[in-house]
Amino acid sequence: MTSVRNNIGVKRNAERQVEWVYDLPTTMIVEADEVLSDFRTEGEAESAYENLCKFYVALTRARQANYLISEPTQQKVHFEEFHLFTGPLFVGG
Repeated sequence: MTSVRNNIGVKRNAERQVEWVYDLPTTMIVEADEVLSDFRTEGEAESAYENLCKFYVALTRARQANYLISEPTQQKVHFEEFHLFTGPLFVGG
């Protein structure tokens, strides 16, 4: 089979062993089933964590500069309010 399948799910236990593998059904079915919904939520959280780890590595390994490029927000932000969107920029004294 040469087609790409984006909705393959792999459920792993605490020891990272595969418990089951399946083709994710439609969003409506996933939202209606508690087990599938929890699995999707876990997967999204794990994916976000992995992306955050990659971002951390990129920030801490740069030799000269880092660039963060993103889609523009719909909301206008004044510089005085910037910390509300980014959190504290500097810690310590």
